[in-house]
Amino acid sequence: MAHPWLSLIISLVLSTATISGQKLHTPTLSLHRKHVLRDPEHALSASITDGFETFFFNQTLDHFNYRPESNDTTFKQRYLINSSFWASLRILVRPIFVYLGAEQPIDGIQYNRHRYYGESIPLGMIFEEALNDTNVRMYFNSAQALADYATIIMHVKEERNASKSPVIVVGGSYGGMLASWFRLKYPHVALGALASSAPILYFDDITPQNAYYSVVTEDFKEASETCFQTIGDSWSEIDRVAQNPNDLSNLSMIFKTCRPLKSANELKEYLILMYVKAAQYDGPPMYPVKGICNGIDGANTTENGILGKIFAGVVARNVNSTCYVNSPTNGSQANVNPTTDVYETLLGWEWQRCSEMVFPMGITDNPMFQTVPFNLSGFIDNCTRKYGVAPRPHWITTYYGGHDIELVLHRFGSNIIFSNGLRDPYSSAGVLKNISDSILAVYTKEGSHCMDLLPETKTDPDWLVMQRKTEVEIIKGWIAEYSADLLAFPPPLPPPSPPSSSSVFLALASWFRLKYPHVALGALASSAPILYFYDLTRRDPYFSAVAKDFLETSFSCHQTIRRSWEEIDRVASEPRGLTKLSKTFKTCRPLQSSSELKDHLTGVYAGAAQYNDPFKRPVEAICNAIDGASPGNDILWKIFAGLLASDGNLTCYVNPPSPRPSQTDLGWPWQDIKLVLHMFMSNIIFSNGLQDPYSRGGVLKNISDTVVAVYTAKASISGQKLDPPTLSLHSEDVLQDPERAVSASITNDFDTLFFNQTLDHFDYRPESYTIFQQRYLIDSKYWGGANSGAPIFI
Repeated sequence: MAHPWLSLIISLVLSTATISGQKLHTPTLSLHRKHVLRDPEHALSASITDGFETFFFNQTLDHFNYRPESNDTTFKQRYLINSSFWASLRILVRPIFVYLGAEQPIDGIQYNRHRYYGESIPLGMIFEEALNDTNVRMYFNSAQALADYATIIMHVKEERNASKSPVIVVGGSYGGMLASWFRLKYPHVALGALASSAPILYFDDITPQNAYYSVVTEDFKEASETCFQTIGDSWSEIDRVAQNPNDLSNLSMIFKTCRPLKSANELKEYLILMYVKAAQYDGPPMYPVKGICNGIDGANTTENGILGKIFAGVVARNVNSTCYVNSPTNGSQANVNPTTDVYETLLGWEWQRCSEMVFPMGITDNPMFQTVPFNLSGFIDNCTRKYGVAPRPHWITTYYGGHDIELVLHRFGSNIIFSNGLRDPYSSAGVLKNISDSILAVYTKEGSHCMDLLPETKTDPDWLVMQRKTEVEIIKGWIAEYSADLLAFPPPLPPPSPPSSSSVFLALASWFRLKYPHVALGALASSAPILYFYDLTRRDPYFSAVAKDFLETSFSCHQTIRRSWEEIDRVASEPRGLTKLSKTFKTCRPLQSSSELKDHLTGVYAGAAQYNDPFKRPVEAICNAIDGASPGNDILWKIFAGLLASDGNLTCYVNPPSPRPSQTDLGWPWQDIKLVLHMFMSNIIFSNGLQDPYSRGGVLKNISDTVVAVYTAKASISGQKLDPPTLSLHSEDVLQDPERAVSASITNDFDTLFFNQTLDHFDYRPESYTIFQQRYLIDSKYWGGANSGAPIFI
């Protein structure tokens, strides 16, 4: 497939957790199998990276925090680009493929990695130094990594003038998990995702803890019943031989260990890891499970019995080794620098496991292995001792989802391929059924871990060739559909000036549905100006709408207001002019400039238009006062009369001692919202009143059958102020209308509750685990009870 490739490689390897005195390995999440299979044909060749250029991006250290030390600090994040085919493509849109990959080097050439791996370590630290620093390690998590990718992709698209180029993210294993999550969290950045061997359901007990090892067992049983039985019988024999500490020397001799064994568990851990790796990467041409079983079944051992057979399997797995079991690289990583390639990723994944990637993986009721169940409390204790923070076993399903995935995603997401090989034990926690017409499961019975992402070879079996062809055809369909959508949804002309910034609380409902579809079935977003960001809406439409509201109410009022700005500047330029203005407008403090007065008046007019309630009509009230002022009064007295009509009878105006609280900028950079959401989103109502100036930044057209716009021509927002224009539901301060203020009686039936809320969901320092009491109210008088299926409105 001739396409440009923007390559971002993400890393992950083996982790161990001590349970009941024995280490149970969380098997490697990686598509790289050279050292696992001794298969140089399927090792990723350095030639693959021919044509790639290396770049470094000044990446934000913390995307979710607004402290100066985190928001303003950057680090160099490495990424590679191959644009060999970019100029030669003669199609409407040229796609960009972004690879979110694995941890190991490609014959000495390392791709860009997940933050903290390879050369993308913050603050110029070495890996171990960063991992041991609580204040640096806190930024090492999947959410930060996804934000990194979004930032780099948007940067590359802007740099190459490729704003309309569709992006397909591709990843295998942990990278596959990230690819699927990226499509769900950043649909405006990625058109689609290919998630290969992504065990996104191995969290929060969605998948039984024994599922992985059950597939390992089936793989060996299918290869050879006698081999499977021999392995199952070997554990008790190892324990029997090792009962006497002096007999450990016998085990060391039988298995030709590189160093004397210190315990039977040391040998058993090695064998378990050997078997699971063989199963996970059990594919052509090596088929390591069959290789091990051929060694075990073909052994002619009379002296050492069953253990001699097991050793024959070890030899078959590790050809030409001089010693086994406890080599410096654990026997399976020969020719790899243990300090960099293994050590970094081992420690990095151990941290990720201990913070958010809590895989509850254990062995229970398995005829091939001894029982080693996952113990959550023991796991938490171990991680807390090591890092000073407890794992968050429910965070992945809270942030990304996973429970009831078919129910959640069949009407929500789109354009994700979950590919698997059923010989891969991790497929037990993958998506193996189509969820919708465009969230698809593509799997092969014979395949293993990430085989579809490996370079093609002449010896690839037909089923693998067909799997890749199926994936390519699906992705071609996405791009063709996107190309058609580009013609159907032409982009608007770019605005001439930047938009204003404001706090967006009323937009949260729509964003919540987008970011947390596994939590919310739908959203009603009233007067939500979600398009008032990043030049999506001009600044002037808001104030054009304000001017239109006043013009339609009274031409003379509109003209008086227009002339007043020049008059204010003229008076202010006179000697003691600001004093005169302060006296005329009864300001609470002496004016420091004419802009102080003009800003306040602008806010009054905008607030009146924004909350132009059909019952009280504040625009009409202001204009009636301006037009009704005595003809003898000058223009500024008329303006002050309008101010009195708006604010009521106060002791002073304009600059009260307690300023309105500032608001936090919040936004989601949607480009071409119809193009992005009509195939992705569902179940959002965007409601607006067209007299509300913020409606100019709202969604006023249906995007799809279930993302719909509901608006009225006369209504304004359900309540807002201005400073620049404040977004709020409450309008009583603007309208001077206590009747329409939210009444306390509305909440009479509500119970008040408090939740122990985490202070920072994206920070893993001990102090960020601080909780605070978050207040919420519940009215359950209409509740149908648990399991009733009754809806919950928030």
